[in-house]
Amino acid sequence: MTKKQLAKQLANELNLKQIDSYEYATKLFSLIAEELENGNKVEISDFGVFKPITTKSRTGFNPITKEKIEIPAKNTVKFKVSKKLIKTVK
Repeated sequence: MTKKQLAKQLANELNLKQIDSYEYATKLFSLIAEELENGNKVEISDFGVFKPITTKSRTGFNPITKEKIEIPAKNTVKFKVSKKLIKTVK
């Protein structure tokens, strides 16, 4: 499902204008991203938890030249699905 499709479904189910529901969805995702950027986790009941993490730097290798390379640490996001959502999907 795309953001546009999500907005359309929200508009239908909540009796909103599609443009309004699209703006709400956009703002929701922006707020989640902003919290993660600030190093905060985002918990959504019965859905899951978005958590910012920093991976450790590590040594890898170039598969073509076989030479060792240093893979730097980086910031990323981890998502843990709630137990309720897992049960719903099963």
